[in-house]
Amino acid sequence: MGGSQGADARAPRRALSPGTPSTTGTRLDTRSLRLIGITDREVLGMGGQVEAARRALNGGLPALMLREKDLPDEELLRLGASLRRVTQATGAIFLVNRRLKIARAIGADGVHLGAQGPSLAEARAVLGETVILGYSAHDLNETLDAFERGADYVIFSPIYETPSKRGILKPVGLEALARVVEDAPGPVIALGGVCAANVAEVAKTGACGVAAIRAVFAEADPGGACRVLLERWDAALAARPDSTTA
Repeated sequence: MGGSQGADARAPRRALSPGTPSTTGTRLDTRSLRLIGITDREVLGMGGQVEAARRALNGGLPALMLREKDLPDEELLRLGASLRRVTQATGAIFLVNRRLKIARAIGADGVHLGAQGPSLAEARAVLGETVILGYSAHDLNETLDAFERGADYVIFSPIYETPSKRGILKPVGLEALARVVEDAPGPVIALGGVCAANVAEVAKTGACGVAAIRAVFAEADPGGACRVLLERWDAALAARPDSTTA
């Protein structure tokens, strides 16, 4: 994930603001990004993902990302179509990781991209102007570059130690996250080791939200896990000096 996209044409950043329409007509604001659940069949098994997603969504999960990078197109299409239906039932944002044709076929609200491609410019050309584009970054330069090239939000990681990045990327920590949030011109989402025990500390950095795999889907009750994460996030957010929430 992350990295520069030198082949992209420079594009104006599309800020996510209240009332921005998605491809399916969902009214989108940045509160929809305060918790993104990310699928992982290594955590859930192939057969349990739809039910786990349904339970998480019923617990208030505002956004779901389908991230199964090595799954064949036919299987991913079936899984994606099922997950699209359950997100539509709750009005949650549905994102697909990297696979543009799958995202278009199932009517996803957006795609999430990284250094491996496709580029932000290609995704915008294929999917249109109203689709949400996210990007993964691991330092400030990558973050700023992604926004300049048209990303709507950036996932910044890893914040804490996490199994998926162990031995690959060192945790950046909360101070680095806070600096990126301060300098970034758009929403920054924190990923990597975020859980119920530390989500309030993440909220204090000014981040727009958090993304999680295990903190949602490794729990026995994904819906309950989402409720706890969101309650703690919202409470910490309300206590922030810059908060505009009631």
